[in-house]
Amino acid sequence: MKNTIESHIEQFSEHLLDTDRSGSTVRAYTTDLRLFAKCLEGLPVNAVKSRHVIIYRDSLAKDGRKPATINRKLVSILVFFDWAVSTRLVEVNPARNVEHFPDEVSPPKCMNQSNLDRLMDTVREGNNIRDYAVFTLLLNTGIRVGELCELKVSDLDLESDFAKLSIRFGKGRKSRSVFLNDACLKVITAYLEFRESQERNSQSDYLFYSQKSNQFSTRGIRHMVKSNCLKANIKPISPHVCRHTFGKHLIDTGNSIDRVAKALGHSSIETTKIYTNPTESDMCAMFNSISL
Repeated sequence: MKNTIESHIEQFSEHLLDTDRSGSTVRAYTTDLRLFAKCLEGLPVNAVKSRHVIIYRDSLAKDGRKPATINRKLVSILVFFDWAVSTRLVEVNPARNVEHFPDEVSPPKCMNQSNLDRLMDTVREGNNIRDYAVFTLLLNTGIRVGELCELKVSDLDLESDFAKLSIRFGKGRKSRSVFLNDACLKVITAYLEFRESQERNSQSDYLFYSQKSNQFSTRGIRHMVKSNCLKANIKPISPHVCRHTFGKHLIDTGNSIDRVAKALGHSSIETTKIYTNPTESDMCAMFNSISL
């Protein structure tokens, strides 16, 4: 095989896994690299120059890709060539001095109160205690979908003065405690009673499971969220919108950004600042409040 980017992707992937990168990160990097390699049309890896990266960057911009998407792809190329330099495949990293686009700081996608009420009414009317418990946890704790899927019954602490759950494998493999409000405590207690009544509950250590698996998958949750949105006659959302809705609500109700960052498991409050960006609805409300 020729000495191309494509010919080294498998070895690069192994390097990423050896440096404890997550599977999703490895997949994102390799997907980005394959798209870049396709544009190079078989150019040897040691013949790639900065101009090739710049041409690729600009072509993505002309295609209407968002700055954040383009910058992520540039990072994938940068990381690959850092590895290529370390393994002496190339002498210099051609992506090292290629400028990224200024980041667009857009407000996160959140649910408005009207759609949120319609959705939760629909879930309640569906009489599926598991689905209702999942929605309640996502909206009232802000935990990530992957974190919810990894929850085990043993991660719950409902007997202490402050009911909480333990996130043992959060983003970056960080652990944290998440406190449960009365709404969560009530629905989780009801769900556990239901779970105990099911014959198959002893087969799974995981808190949530499906009919086909001992662990509710992220794909299964995405399908469940979409299905309930359609039943509620609202535009389908991704489960991550529940996390954004939680974070935005905490900021809007006056909680300090450092506390919100801790609640969401952010390493830096810079990440949390996205929730301080006003939405179109926020701006409209502000202008409507003026009567001069």
